[in-house]
Amino acid sequence: MTQTPVPQVGQGRRPPVKRPWPRLPLWFWAGIGVVLTGFVAVGIVAIVTMASFEEQPLYERRSPPMAGEQSHHVGRVVLPDAPVRDVECGAISGLKVQGGAETGDLLAEALRGLCRRVAAVDTYGVELAERMKRLAEQGAVVSFANFGRTGELTTTLPGTPPRILLNDAFIRGGGQFKGFLLPELAHELWHAGSVDVTAEDELTARKVELAACALTPSSEAFRGCTDAKRIVAEGDEKALAGLREAGYP
Repeated sequence: MTQTPVPQVGQGRRPPVKRPWPRLPLWFWAGIGVVLTGFVAVGIVAIVTMASFEEQPLYERRSPPMAGEQSHHVGRVVLPDAPVRDVECGAISGLKVQGGAETGDLLAEALRGLCRRVAAVDTYGVELAERMKRLAEQGAVVSFANFGRTGELTTTLPGTPPRILLNDAFIRGGGQFKGFLLPELAHELWHAGSVDVTAEDELTARKVELAACALTPSSEAFRGCTDAKRIVAEGDEKALAGLREAGYP
């Protein structure tokens, strides 16, 4: 006797059923459109910004002096509220640093390092030492300060005593820029407290800075050193023309 097979669950063909997509509300599609439009707009702005980016001109990266007030125009200056102390600097006596326990030690160490190696600053070592001595005789104070123009590296403020200032960006991140201080100190100390910096003065300061960069291998990738190298490599005539065009008298 033949038995009729009993269909098992799941077997057989199911009748085709057309399930319509749910109709989404108009506000949902409007929101999707706004989001997509925003993404497209941001993408276009990013592409245009990248395509139109222009590097700051080489000779404008360290500003010219500010009319008898600053050797390099750094805008607003906020000086530290910290003790001032003397620094032992080889044969040069009288220089001071202002700063707390960490920042003062960092500056003192950088100054001592420059004094130990000043004779090695190419052909400018003797003259740099003399300028540092003149500053020491005036009791010049070296410190970090907050600049209104954040991209600036150093400046000098005239007065009694004169102040040699480095951008406090150098101390952010636990003093990670320690190796960059020596060349920047050499540059600014070369001005010897003067705020009437001419194109000739600035070019020589750049040469001094470049010579000091060679004493600190870690500074090779630093903007101050790379800029100094490019400026000096262009030759005196072209470099002086570039500095004058940037505003140096």
